Amino acid sequence: MKKAMTVLYFVAFSLCAFAQPYHGSPFIIPGTIEAEDYDLGGEGNAYHDTTEGNTTGAYRSDDVDIETNDNGYHISYIASGEWLQYSVSVSRGYYYIDLYTASAAEMGHAVQIAMDGIDVTEIISVSTNGSWTDFTVKSYGPVELTGSEQTMRIKMNGSDFNIDKLVFISTNDQPTPSPEPTATPTPTGTPAPALPALSVNGRNIVDGNGNVFVIKGIGTPDMDLLVKNGRVNPASFPDMYPKTLEEVLDLTWDWAGLNTIRLTFHANEDDWEIGSIGWDTYSNKEQFCTDVLDRSIDYVVHLGFYAIIDWHYFVGRGWGESDERNIAEFWQKVSPRWANHGNVIFEIFNEPGGGNWGSLGDSNTGDFVDFAERLTSAIRNGDWSVYGLGSTASANNLLLVGSPNYSQQLPNSGNPGAAYDEDFFVTSPNVAYVCHIYPQHGLPAWFEYTQKYRPVVLTEFGWELNGTAPTAGTTSGWGEPFRNYVTGFGNVGVVAWCWDNLYRSMMWSTGSRSENIDWELLGSSAQIDSSRIAYGGAANTYENYMGQFVKDWYGEGHATSAPVVTEPPTPTPTNPPTAPPATAPPSTNPGDVNEDNTVNIVDALLIAQYYVGLDPEAFTAQPETGDVDGDGEITIVDALLVAQYYVGIISRLPVQT
Repeated sequence: MKKAMTVLYFVAFSLCAFAQPYHGSPFIIPGTIEAEDYDLGGEGNAYHDTTEGNTTGAYRSDDVDIETNDNGYHISYIASGEWLQYSVSVSRGYYYIDLYTASAAEMGHAVQIAMDGIDVTEIISVSTNGSWTDFTVKSYGPVELTGSEQTMRIKMNGSDFNIDKLVFISTNDQPTPSPEPTATPTPTGTPAPALPALSVNGRNIVDGNGNVFVIKGIGTPDMDLLVKNGRVNPASFPDMYPKTLEEVLDLTWDWAGLNTIRLTFHANEDDWEIGSIGWDTYSNKEQFCTDVLDRSIDYVVHLGFYAIIDWHYFVGRGWGESDERNIAEFWQKVSPRWANHGNVIFEIFNEPGGGNWGSLGDSNTGDFVDFAERLTSAIRNGDWSVYGLGSTASANNLLLVGSPNYSQQLPNSGNPGAAYDEDFFVTSPNVAYVCHIYPQHGLPAWFEYTQKYRPVVLTEFGWELNGTAPTAGTTSGWGEPFRNYVTGFGNVGVVAWCWDNLYRSMMWSTGSRSENIDWELLGSSAQIDSSRIAYGGAANTYENYMGQFVKDWYGEGHATSAPVVTEPPTPTPTNPPTAPPATAPPSTNPGDVNEDNTVNIVDALLIAQYYVGLDPEAFTAQPETGDVDGDGEITIVDALLVAQYYVGIISRLPVQT
């Protein structure tokens, strides 16, 4: 009897510890798999769920949340990091996979499918359709599956969506081979001088000389999108004038006063032009860093700007344990790669959703400031053990910290008169704080308390007349009051969104491939046909679009006499200085070289002499060095251009070959 009881106990234990088909036999592929019919076996064997119990109690009584619908049941209350496992019997072949999902939450949702522990799909973004029970189909494929009995796992890479079922459809179509990675282009021409690292001094960001530095920047569309030719072969805008990543960035070359480019890197995004893009879609993270991250930053540094690495994590997502781990894995890989590089700034989390800013170290472990404290500390000291990750080099780069509610809830938001409290701020040095503001927000006081004690950067602002919420606005109605509002603080940086012709609020027209018309700045005096403004946009006027207004704003106080060209030229190397003349530009005031209290043509010539390493007569002897504007002559114009470049008035020399 005792022996029999032992056998029965072992059998019962085995059924609990190892996954078994829910209906007694594996699902057949091709065929339909109902999401609620995951295997038997319990937590860690047949599924992983982040909360205890079935929230609604429908259908099954374990920890997976299941709800009813008109046709049966579906999986609900999904959280990132969860997974479900199914025993399947596969007929070898090629398949399309139809996923039936629903969500009314405006945030990122995605899944990935693995067979016997091997990913057979990329991360598949699924859409928000405004309903929790009206399921829409996302088709993915084709994929090749081997024939055998296997375990299939659905891995959740997003929260707040429902899954009804998966349908595997046999096909003769074969997967398209993955293209060979495109070699990173080597920047040509003379690289701009390396920039001094920015740091925080009280309520200000300061440069290497301790002078107050106010960020004036633009934000790009996703860089993986550009690497994958998202602006070269657009499906929805087939006549768009094509541009590579480098060509998109080259549009900055004549923007006086621009000093920073915010480079967007999504974790995972379902782009309507080319599908899934971003960090999560790369199984080889080194390839992502080389092909996307490094390529983007290298070119921005080459152009002479500061580069913000914008970790554009799922918009609207919070910072639960699995989210924080995902964010930490990105920065653990990326921060040592660009550690202590003066040109590079880290924006640790684009737009955290929901929650509270909170107070450092109090009993509320969900406060965002505690999350920011852990992450910034790990970046600073290279100790990632709190996330179970290995140590790396420490990084002293300027850090930008976002805030809850889509970067709109900083310490004491709306209460700028509150007393100073150090527990509102992270303890890591060199930290500035982030806020995002658009026309439908008005001119809120969200950041006014913070800017009294720490620097603030508004890493997103923008408008267009017919923009989608919250970007709809006009230059006189919101743009001008916004500029006057933020510049009045003296320590608030700004980054315009977006340096693109499709991401809204857009700053460029689409151009025209068929008519060979390049992108043109919206809001300028250019005569732009409505067909070249995306989404059937409004008339191109200074009032309706922000492009020209932002250019004028950034250029205030800067010379704007750079020659006008239709295409940004490719610079060629210039010779480094040989022996400086006796009169070198004083470091305290590089503009007034002869110290006569006037910056004029004499100063320009002296600066040109010094940096080019030539006396005036040598300009006629070495045209390959002196003829900067490429007109066949070496004149005062060439000297002025060289002077503007080295003083920092323009970021690129228009050297002709």
